[in-house]
Amino acid sequence: MSYSEKLFDNVTLANQHASLGKKAVDELVNFFKQLVNTEENYARTLENLANFQFLLIKGSTLQACQSLKQDISSKAQQIRVFTENLSQDIIKPLQLILSRCQDSIKSLYNESTKVMKIKEGFMDKLTKLKDRFFKSCSECEKFTSLLEQPQSQSQRERYLQKLIKHKNLLDSGLKNYEEHINSWPSFMLAYQPLVAPIMNSYEKSEQSRLMGIKDQLRKYVIYETSYIRNLQYEIDSLAKSMEDIHIENDLKNSCPVSFPWQAPEFEPYKGSHPAYKSVTTSGLSLTIPLPIQEAKWSEIVFQGSIEEMYKTEIDIITLKATQGYDLISEDFIQFNSLIKDSLGRRAWVWSMNQKKLEPVLSDKGFLHLGELMLSVLNEVITI
Repeated sequence: MSYSEKLFDNVTLANQHASLGKKAVDELVNFFKQLVNTEENYARTLENLANFQFLLIKGSTLQACQSLKQDISSKAQQIRVFTENLSQDIIKPLQLILSRCQDSIKSLYNESTKVMKIKEGFMDKLTKLKDRFFKSCSECEKFTSLLEQPQSQSQRERYLQKLIKHKNLLDSGLKNYEEHINSWPSFMLAYQPLVAPIMNSYEKSEQSRLMGIKDQLRKYVIYETSYIRNLQYEIDSLAKSMEDIHIENDLKNSCPVSFPWQAPEFEPYKGSHPAYKSVTTSGLSLTIPLPIQEAKWSEIVFQGSIEEMYKTEIDIITLKATQGYDLISEDFIQFNSLIKDSLGRRAWVWSMNQKKLEPVLSDKGFLHLGELMLSVLNEVITI
């Protein structure tokens, strides 16, 4: 198992796991200290018992009892040796492992913090670029909506200039936002060599800790075996349990799981205005009119009645055609849906009458107007 593969750069999880490992070592130290204290109390009790004076027993029976006292005294002495071995050869090495774990955690955390700031910088920049892009989309949407409302000629021109300004900002913001997202693979190529050594160090530290624990537990088995030979069956069972410690399995079963960062995806802007329903990487689909002398927005009538609504919608499309602007598929769909109704066809006749006073059409304007006329004729034939 590899920390770099399983955790990638999740330093937080690696550090939490290392901290838990340090606490586990501390827990084991406390356990052995309590064991030593218990054994020493037992040794003192045996030593007091070994000083017991037999006053009434005589003869061969007394010799047997003296042998029993000697056996008890020897047992107390063995316990003293056993507890000394535990204190010097198990507890002190575990305390050294504990100190190394503390130093390793502190050092690796400080080193990883510096590396993580690099990724945080990338993600912070991504958030700022997205916010700028969304703000430009929102401003464009706002001024587009204002242009569709009745107002004075001067006010309309001011809104138009602001819309053009924010449209330029939108295009620039979209480019920067998309370029930063596309730089993710190259960023990861430079970032991964920085974070991999840190994760490998976390892994080596955990391996060292577990190996140290295993070594101390194996030593305990040796001292326990020499101390109590008459409990051979239990000691063999205990030794087997200690020898069965498998570092790889422990790492695999206890280590938390994380996954590499997924490459960010472009998030389209979604507004309430039809032209801003979904602003994707293709940019804004709205065709912004040029200065007032080229696109006569002020000539479009906005009223509340259904008939006036038909006139307004038809006249907007007709005006684009006569001015020579390209009609998109949405324009034809909207136009065809309007002329299906008698009010739509009356609005078309009204709009064409309004254009009698217009200057001579350009070739492009004449072509676009002809396309609309074909759509009307097709609809009349269908009816």
